[in-house]
Amino acid sequence: MQKQQLFAFVLKVIRRDPDPPRSEKELVQMAWDTRVELVDLDGDGQPEVIAEANGIGPCGGTGNCLFWVFQMTSEGPKAILDSSSWGTFELITVRPWSTNGYRDIVLADHGDTSGQDVYSFKFANGAYRANSCFHADWVDDRGEARSSPELTPMRCETAGQKAK
Repeated sequence: MQKQQLFAFVLKVIRRDPDPPRSEKELVQMAWDTRVELVDLDGDGQPEVIAEANGIGPCGGTGNCLFWVFQMTSEGPKAILDSSSWGTFELITVRPWSTNGYRDIVLADHGDTSGQDVYSFKFANGAYRANSCFHADWVDDRGEARSSPELTPMRCETAGQKAK
């Protein structure tokens, strides 16, 4: 039953993506193609669902897909992190430490060949919220690869805030 509820919820979420317009058959296939991993983020023995949309938005060979984290409740899935308001990402990392009983999550995009924007999310008030954000640059001014990235703090802005 939970798989069908999750499928229906993912289908509902991806129907919100109007660009480009897709047939119902394409949307259903994308919902079934969504990659899913079960991870117990709050230590209660019931895994939460980490889902990566496949084929929605710019998602492709370099990643940059939408991610969701769902908590399965008696009423069905509840989104506790929806990356669509933040953008698309190539990487999700569940950190070993927790905030407010839930493990912290880091999302990183594939912005260009030398760097990525990284968003750290912590759990607060029933959902994950961006806590700190920075740009990681893997190439120095001479074009040489760094062994570890240069980190530059940046404002945590949603995709809508960036577009303004």
